[in-house]
Amino acid sequence: MNDTTIAPVVPADDKSIEYYAVLLNTHEVILAEGAAAEIFHSSGSNHENFSNFAEYKRLYAGEARTAMTSCATVLGEEGGWKHLKALLLLGASPLVPMRDPFEDACEKINARAKVLSA
Repeated sequence: MNDTTIAPVVPADDKSIEYYAVLLNTHEVILAEGAAAEIFHSSGSNHENFSNFAEYKRLYAGEARTAMTSCATVLGEEGGWKHLKALLLLGASPLVPMRDPFEDACEKINARAKVLSA
């Protein structure tokens, strides 16, 4: 929970809410009850915020922890600026003529096929 885009919810008086975090070897998006949801993104010591951290530490004491990169590129991570540039170019493509290498290759293949079939 970051209190900006993800915030705790206070349940009704007679209800309780249980939060589950899924921890995999890589940061992923999964379907949770039909909705796309990101799994827990382990970074630094943020796993220590869980109420069952001590139990997890005891059960998996010998397990090596690997650094995760986000499933979607984040500006602060490696490649983030390249990803942002690609998104900006994609948004500008209807306004600015741009070469599409895939389209160029398809045109060359079609032209060659016409020559060979003639």
